[in-house]
Amino acid sequence: MKKSITLLALSCYALFCTNQLHAQEKNTSKLREEIEYADSYSKHLFVKKKYNDNNELVAIIDNTFILKNNPKKEYNLTLKNNQPYDGYVKSEEKILGEIPIINYYEKGVLTKQYTYNYLKEEDSSHFEYDLETIFENNKIKSGYEYISLGNESVLGIAQYSNFKITSFHIDAFAMHAFARFSFELKNHKLLVSKFMDESSISITSNGKELNADFYKNNQKIETAKPAFTQVSKGTPNATVIYYSKNETELKEYAFTRNTKRLLNFIEPQNEFLFLIYTKFPHKSSLSCEDILNKLVANFKNDENFELDNLLSFIETVPFQPKEVIGYADYNEKGTIEDGIDIRNNAPFTVDFYSKGKITKTQSFPSLTEIRHDVLKE
Repeated sequence: MKKSITLLALSCYALFCTNQLHAQEKNTSKLREEIEYADSYSKHLFVKKKYNDNNELVAIIDNTFILKNNPKKEYNLTLKNNQPYDGYVKSEEKILGEIPIINYYEKGVLTKQYTYNYLKEEDSSHFEYDLETIFENNKIKSGYEYISLGNESVLGIAQYSNFKITSFHIDAFAMHAFARFSFELKNHKLLVSKFMDESSISITSNGKELNADFYKNNQKIETAKPAFTQVSKGTPNATVIYYSKNETELKEYAFTRNTKRLLNFIEPQNEFLFLIYTKFPHKSSLSCEDILNKLVANFKNDENFELDNLLSFIETVPFQPKEVIGYADYNEKGTIEDGIDIRNNAPFTVDFYSKGKITKTQSFPSLTEIRHDVLKE
C-alpha cells in the first residue's frame, strides 16, 4: 500500500514538473525580441529588448559597455510595469548629450551609476565604465554628480565622498577649444587650478579671514594682499563710489588702491585665476568646505555661466556693479579731479568734474536719472 502511494506521489510530482516546464517554455515563446546593433557592419555589439504579450518591455540585454569592476559578456535588466527593477541599463540621460550613464537598480531603486572619464581616449565604441557613483536614500554617498546648464558647452562635475562634495570641475567647450576649471579640497585647503596650466591658487580659512596663495610650477609666488583700503571721503588719491540698493537712499564708499599689488605674475589670458585671486584676502567665517558648497550652488543657479558669479558671495565691496550711480577720483590735494559729486537729497544736486574743474552743475529728481545721465558722459 505504501509503495503504491509513493509511486502515485512521484507520478504526480513528475507530471507537475513537466507542466511547469511546458508553461515556462510557453511563456518564453511568447516574448517578442528586438535587437539593435551598435554597428551596421558588425553584429558583435547589440542591445536586445524583450516584450510580453501585452507589448510591455520586460527585459533588456546589453553588451555595448563594460563595467571595469564587474566585467561581463553582457548586462541584464528586468523591468516591472515598464520600469527598471533589477540590473543594469543605459540611462536616457546623457553627459554632454552624447555619453550614456549606466544605471543599476535593485528592486526598483537606483543604487549605483557608472560613467567614465571622457577626457581619456577610447579605441572603440565598447566603452569601459570605471567611475562609480553610489546612492543611499536617494542621495549621492560617493561618486559624481553631472550638472548641465541646459546646453552642451558647459558641464559641472561634483565629486562626493561620504555625502560631502570634495571637488568640483567646470568643463567648458568651444568650437576648437576646451578648458577645465577645478576646485579641490585637500588638507582643509581649497586648491584652484585650470587644466594644462602651470599656475594655481591655494585658499585657506582661519575662521575669521580667508587668504590665498598664488603658485606657479608648484612654487609659491605671493600671498594675496588687499587690493584697496577703505578710507574717508576726501582722502588724497582716493576714489568714492556712489551707489544705491533701492534707488532712493544714496550711499558712498571711499577707498584707496594698493599700488604695490601689481599682479604681473598672472598671465593676461588667465582671467579665471585673476578673478578668483583678487577676491582675497577677505574677512569671513566661511570654511573652505563652505566656499566649495556655495560655488557649486551658484553654478547650478547660473543658467548663462559667468566665471565672476561663482564667488559672488565673497563681496570685496558692499555694492554690486548694477547698483553704482557714479564715482569721483580725488587728487593728491584731496579734491575731486574727475567724476561727480552728489549733494543734498531729492532733488539731488550734482557737480560734474573734469581735470579738477566743475564743468556743469545739474539738479536731478532721482538717483536713477543721475545714473542714466552719467552713463551718457
